[in-house]
Amino acid sequence: GFDESIVDYEEYATSTDPWGAGLPYYDYMNEAKTTQLTVYPSLTYELSSAIMLIATGFWVPLSKESGTSYARTASTDKSESTYEENWGLQTGGLMCGVELRPSESLAVRVGLGYEHYGFKFSQEDLDATGASTYDPDNKDRYTEVAYGVGTGPDNDDVIWDAGYPTTSSENDIVFLTGAKWNPADNVQLFGNASLQFEFWKDVYHVYDTDNSVVWEEVDKGNELYWDLDVLVGL
Repeated sequence: GFDESIVDYEEYATSTDPWGAGLPYYDYMNEAKTTQLTVYPSLTYELSSAIMLIATGFWVPLSKESGTSYARTASTDKSESTYEENWGLQTGGLMCGVELRPSESLAVRVGLGYEHYGFKFSQEDLDATGASTYDPDNKDRYTEVAYGVGTGPDNDDVIWDAGYPTTSSENDIVFLTGAKWNPADNVQLFGNASLQFEFWKDVYHVYDTDNSVVWEEVDKGNELYWDLDVLVGL
């Protein structure tokens, strides 16, 4: 089987708040557009009446967001800025398994899979005149922060200030099993269990406008998850 989906939407919001400094109320509107393409391939093969091979996967080749922000402090005063965020997703996975049917009333599935989630974040910002809002020396256009001349960030300040990781990767190894049993015509028992090992790494960068220095912080770790569900249906 093969399935693809494209999600494309826009958001609009308007509000009024005091601008302060003696200026009148202002209106603002944010317009955002996100485009994502996801592909879900799947394959099943019957070896016999008692054995079926299964393979499923997913892949996200495109995920992108762009938008425009408007602010108006008077009916004739309108400022406009645009931005574009490109997540450069590197996301996909593959699961392979087998379904065993030792009898007409019992079916058992076992599978092993690998999943990868990652992205490289980049953004483009332009002001109302169409000029870049980044420092000219910030070639990679990392988030800009002023830490002060002769000083630098403390501990995890870079992670806090960056907001989003510059690069992120997560790798998962997943074991799945499930069973379905019909002890009677009007009774069905079914359940599943999963075990997942995850290891991830996030790299954060910010550009120090006071020192023209790029600061980096790395956050990484691993986790183990397990899940068990048992349901009874009539």
